[in-house]
Amino acid sequence: MSFELPTFEQKKSLHSLLLTMEQEVEARKGDADEWGESRPYFERKFQQGDRNIRLLGTKHSPNLIDIEKDVAVYRETDPEILLHEGNDIRVVFQNVFPGMTEDEIRELDPVVIAKNQEQIFLAWQAWKDGKTVQSWDIPFSEQVKMVAHRHTPEAIAGFVVSIALSKLYQDNIQPSQESMEDLLPRVLSQKDRDDLASAGIDLSFASLERAAQKYLKTSFTSLAERFSDEKLRKEDNGFFHRYFDPAYPGETNAVLKDMNVIRDQHAIDVMEEAKSKYKNVLAVAGGSHVRTWGPAVAELYKDQDRQMSEGSGAVFEALEDNPKKIAERENRHEKDQVSAQEIADRLKTS
Repeated sequence: MSFELPTFEQKKSLHSLLLTMEQEVEARKGDADEWGESRPYFERKFQQGDRNIRLLGTKHSPNLIDIEKDVAVYRETDPEILLHEGNDIRVVFQNVFPGMTEDEIRELDPVVIAKNQEQIFLAWQAWKDGKTVQSWDIPFSEQVKMVAHRHTPEAIAGFVVSIALSKLYQDNIQPSQESMEDLLPRVLSQKDRDDLASAGIDLSFASLERAAQKYLKTSFTSLAERFSDEKLRKEDNGFFHRYFDPAYPGETNAVLKDMNVIRDQHAIDVMEEAKSKYKNVLAVAGGSHVRTWGPAVAELYKDQDRQMSEGSGAVFEALEDNPKKIAERENRHEKDQVSAQEIADRLKTS
């Protein structure tokens, strides 16, 4: 999403077609509101001969009604393989349901699985259905290690505490040392945290508390006191977002921005491999990733003999479309590709 990373060499032409952060933010303006009520709020389809891929953009929600809509898309697609965001599903099982057998996890109440949001729920459902399930992502601890040389340990802790607090608030859980230490294993095992600590990246609660004081200018005690007031709770939740969203400037935001560069490049590599093995692929990700991937996936599935969308060789499909929206989105998509190609050309000559 950003090409200002000399250490992350662009090894593939498809990588160079990924939208920059600035292009992705611009593309957000034309799609349904990422925080709106419509869900799934957009999707994209691409086809080359007998090979199809469907990209589903989501907003990461534990809401059962929202998840039911995602499952409906999964059922309709009936993919051979589901590519999902986050850790591999079996790693998730080990971290979130320690000590449980696969049979026990298979029989869990869907409400319990839904608490972990739609990415895990869809992966769990596809796994139960006997589908091939694979993460398109890079393990979080590896992401941190890969960008650590570009950021201070404090900025990394600041990013982690801001996104973790946002997760707690989304689940309506009061922030505390106990709730934070219950949440972290879902992303980072104790071994991962120990490995990071040995590399100088301290993600203990004490470190996260210090980071909250430095970057968020608050403490867990203060946040807990404000939590019972709905108005203050909503204010705090919105405030956290400004410290991890890569669209905002800042030390902590830059951590995720750099992570997303390597994550999106890796995702394209995973999709390229999946295309070689499977005819019908469903990839699920947060909306910004799906937008960023658009031009690269369009190129991957480009069919010169069958132009499926003017100028891109791809089928673009959004829920609740009308002719005006279709025309606007096709025009925007074409502009995105032209802009991305210009960046790719500059990279080749730089």
